[in-house]
Amino acid sequence: MLPVDKARVGFYTYKLETYDSKVSENHGETSRDKKEILLFDNGNEEVLKETTMHECLHALVEDLFGSDKKEEKFIRLFSPRLMQFLRDNPELLDWLSTESEEGEDE
Repeated sequence: MLPVDKARVGFYTYKLETYDSKVSENHGETSRDKKEILLFDNGNEEVLKETTMHECLHALVEDLFGSDKKEEKFIRLFSPRLMQFLRDNPELLDWLSTESEEGEDE
């Protein structure tokens, strides 16, 4: 189960849904047309997290470039590396995700 039910991608909000059983040969699916991301939870939280990142990357890449066959290969290689980077650098992530206060000197 995810702690959130939506993800903002560009100007769109994607609905995030998890299913206990696998209804696809993949761990997840992204529908650009429906603006939804379906995640199939097999009980392994690490797989669910990486799949969530993977599917969100699909939404991000499709928002920028549309969909093509090279996209899947790139995302399959990139998403686990991005997840590891985020886990290995929590202080950097906190700093990057904090909005600067107005009037704050840079």
